[in-house]
Amino acid sequence: MVFVAALGSLFSGFAFSVVVATLGQPTFYESLKLDPDPTSSDYGHTATIIGAITGVFFGSAFFGTFLSGWAGDRLGRVLGIRLAALIGIIGAVLQTGAVNVAMVSFPSDAVLPATTAVCDF
Repeated sequence: MVFVAALGSLFSGFAFSVVVATLGQPTFYESLKLDPDPTSSDYGHTATIIGAITGVFFGSAFFGTFLSGWAGDRLGRVLGIRLAALIGIIGAVLQTGAVNVAMVSFPSDAVLPATTAVCDF
């Protein structure tokens, strides 16, 4: 059980590294129809989207930390980790099937960091 709970920190770092690595990939820009050229006049929209993705990621991790305290007190460790795992699976499924900015931003940046923060208790 301690091993499973300790995986929360690992998953948190992994989720961050996936977001950072994804933002630099040419296919990320192509699939979401974003302009990858920083010198282009349309790059402002791309920068806004990237800023929103990273902002939602860290904001949800912040609030997920508070959720972990509640889940530990109210549900207990085992049920809290089960809840986090269920939410994480749902977020991973949504992120895997993402076809637009909203679908990428919500699961990867709101659900997964909050889930890993819950697992950190």
